[in-house]
Amino acid sequence: FRRVALLLTVALVVMAVPLPLQAAGSFTDLENHWVKEKVEDLVAAGVISPGEKFRPRDPVSRADFVKMLVTAAGLSQAVSFPPTFSDVRQDAWFYNYVETAAHHGIVQGDDSGRFRPYEGLTREQMATMVIRAFNDQSTADPSVLNRFKDGDRVSAWAKDNVARAVARGFLSGTDTGFLFPTQAATRDQAAAVAWQVLQKRGELLPPTTSPPATSPGNLTATVTVQAADRLLVTFSAPVDKTGAASLERYSLVPATGLQVPVALRAVVVAPDAKSVEITCSELTSGTRYILSMLQLADASGVKQTLSLPFTVPNLSTLPSPGASPSPNIQVLGPTRLKVTFDRDINPASFQAGPEGNFTLVWAGTVFSPGVVREATLVSAREIALTVPTLEAGRDYTLSIRDLRDTYGQKLSSSPLSYDFHVQSDSQAPVLQSVVSTGPGTIEFTFNEDLDAAVAEDSANYRLRETGAVPVSVVAHGNKVVLVMPTQLTVGTSYTVDIGALSDLWGNRAAAQSRSFTVQADTYAPRALEAKAVGSTAVEVRFSENLLTTGSFGLKRDGRKVDIVRSEQIRPGVVRLTAYLSTEGRYELEIFGARDLAGNQASSTTLYFTYDGTEKGEGSAFPPEVLAVKVNPGRSDQLEVSFSQRLAVSSAEKTRNYSLTAADDLSIGIDIDDATLGQDEKTVLLTLDEPLTPGVSYRYFISGVEGANDEEMIPAAGYFVVGSG
Repeated sequence: FRRVALLLTVALVVMAVPLPLQAAGSFTDLENHWVKEKVEDLVAAGVISPGEKFRPRDPVSRADFVKMLVTAAGLSQAVSFPPTFSDVRQDAWFYNYVETAAHHGIVQGDDSGRFRPYEGLTREQMATMVIRAFNDQSTADPSVLNRFKDGDRVSAWAKDNVARAVARGFLSGTDTGFLFPTQAATRDQAAAVAWQVLQKRGELLPPTTSPPATSPGNLTATVTVQAADRLLVTFSAPVDKTGAASLERYSLVPATGLQVPVALRAVVVAPDAKSVEITCSELTSGTRYILSMLQLADASGVKQTLSLPFTVPNLSTLPSPGASPSPNIQVLGPTRLKVTFDRDINPASFQAGPEGNFTLVWAGTVFSPGVVREATLVSAREIALTVPTLEAGRDYTLSIRDLRDTYGQKLSSSPLSYDFHVQSDSQAPVLQSVVSTGPGTIEFTFNEDLDAAVAEDSANYRLRETGAVPVSVVAHGNKVVLVMPTQLTVGTSYTVDIGALSDLWGNRAAAQSRSFTVQADTYAPRALEAKAVGSTAVEVRFSENLLTTGSFGLKRDGRKVDIVRSEQIRPGVVRLTAYLSTEGRYELEIFGARDLAGNQASSTTLYFTYDGTEKGEGSAFPPEVLAVKVNPGRSDQLEVSFSQRLAVSSAEKTRNYSLTAADDLSIGIDIDDATLGQDEKTVLLTLDEPLTPGVSYRYFISGVEGANDEEMIPAAGYFVVGSG
C-alpha cells in the first residue's frame, strides 16, 4: 500500500522555560523513591502527565515509553495516513507518538506489521530506541559491558546500541553490578532514561535518511463474523484474485494482550473478487481483533495494506466452529507436551524460553499461563515441551513459529496453531518390558513417560538374588536404565524388585517384580540428552556406564566454545566444564563414547540452551519467577515458584507482591499473608478474598531476595482463574 506521509513540523510540547515542580507531588507512591526528583522534572517539562499514582515498579509499556522518548527528545511530529502499524489506530492516544517514532526510525514493528503498544519492552530494547532517537552511529566499544556481571547476556543484535547507551550515560546497572539487559524495563527505570534524554537533547543528530513517501489507494473493506471460525471480508471494489488467495497476506491477532496470532487455515476468493472468506481457529465472543491484509492489489494494480478492527458478537447465535482439537498434541503430564509433525524437524531451528518458537495461551484468550521452559527433539518428528502446569478440564492453544525441516524449509509461512484439551490421567504407568542390555545394565520400558525424580531413586530397585541396588539410574521419557555395581552372569536369570514408580500425573504403579535373562552386551551406548546445569557445567546423560567418554565439540550459534574438562561423574552421566552464556543456542557433537563391553556409540548431535539458572550452591544470579498459579482447592491462595532458594525475610513480605484485575489496575486484591515453603523456592500467598473463576488477573512481584542476597528480577504477568 502506498502511503502519503504528512510531515508536520510541529514540535511536541517540551517547555524550554523551567516550570513549577509541585505537579509531581500528586504521585503519592514516589515519596522517598530514588526517581522522585527526575519524575518531577519530567512532569514540569510535559514529558509525563501528573496523576495520583506513578507505579514506579510496574513494567513500562511500549506505548508509554515511546511517548516519554519522543517528547523528551523534542522530535518533530510526523503523522502518516494510513497508520504505519496494523495495531495502532488513529483514535489511540499514542498514535501521534508512535507515528513520529516510526518516521524517525526509532521503532520498526514486527514481521506482521504490528507495534504491540500494550506489551512491555526489555532494557536493551529501551536502550536501542534511545540510540536510534539520537541517530548515534558512532563506533561502539563493547568492552564497556564488561563492568557488569551479566554484560555477556546482552543480545547480539543489541550489543552495540547497549554499549553506546552505557557509554553516554543513558543506561546504568544496579549497585550490585548487574545490567539485566533482557529483563522488562520498569516505569522508574524508563523515567530515569527519559530524564537523561531530556538533559542531552541538544546532542540530537539529524536523521541520515527518511522513509519513502507513497501514495494511498482507495480500497476499503469490512469484516463480518459468519461463524466462530469463519470471517467474510467484503471489499469496496474487485481485488486481484491471485494475491487475495494467498494466505500469507493475512494476519489476525487480538487487539490487546499478548496478541498471539490466530491460526488462519484457508482463504477463498469470491468469483466477482469483491469478497473473501477466511477460515481460522475459533474466536472468542466479545473480543476485539485486528485483521491485516498486506500489499493487496485492487483491479488497477495499486497495492494497499488494510487493517480492519472488528469485535466478535455473541457466538451462541452463530454456527459452531468446524475445527476439532489437534491430533498433533499429546499431553504427557501436567507440565509436559509432545508435538508431532509431518516432516523431520531441524533441531537447530527451535528453542524454548521467552524469545523461543513456542507460545502457550488459554484457548480463546490472549492470556498465557507462562513460558515454555524446555523444548527437546525426542524423535525425528516429535518435540517434547516442558510447560507451566496445565489445568485439567481446560482448553489451550499452542502457537509455533519459524520451525524448519531438515532441508531448511519453514513448515509454514505463518505460525502453526494447535488447540488441545487437558484431561487428567488417573491410570498408573504400566511396565511393558524388562531387558538386559549387557551384563551391567537393565532397561525398563513403560507405556508412558515417568516422573524422573521418582524413577531415578536407586532405592526403588533391588536384585532379589544378590540384594544389589543400582549405582546409577537414568530415566528418560518412558525408559529407565539401571547401572549395576557388578557384572551379572551372562545367560543367568535374575528377578528385579521395582518400587512404586509414578507417571507425570502422580499416578503410582504398585510395587512389582520382573524376571529377565542377562544378555551379552551388543548394544551401543546412546547419548540421551544434554542439559546446562550452571554457568560452567553441562551434563550429558548416556543410556549406560561408559568405559571412555569419547570426545565432544561445542558451538554456540556456529561459533566454537572451548570445553575445559570432561569427566564421568557417575555411571552414564558425563559433566563438561565450559563457560556458558544465556544468549544463543548450543550445539554439542559427541564422538566415540564406548561402554564397558567396548561398543562404540554412534556420533550424534544434541542441542540445549542455558537459562541463567544455577543448579548448584553459590549462584551469583538473582532469583526469577517461574510460575504463578492458584492453589488447587483454594481460590484465595496463590503459589509463586522461584528459580532458586529465597531469603525468608524478603520472601514473606507481603508488600513485595501485588495483584490487580487485568482490565482495571485500580482494582487491587489485598494479600494478607506470604509464607515460604519447605523447599524455600515456593511462596504461598493468602488473599483477603477468593478469586473469581474465569476472570483474568495481573500480578507484579519485586524486592524478593535469593539465599545469595541477590535481589530478584521484577516479574509481571497475567493468569485466568479456572472454573473448576
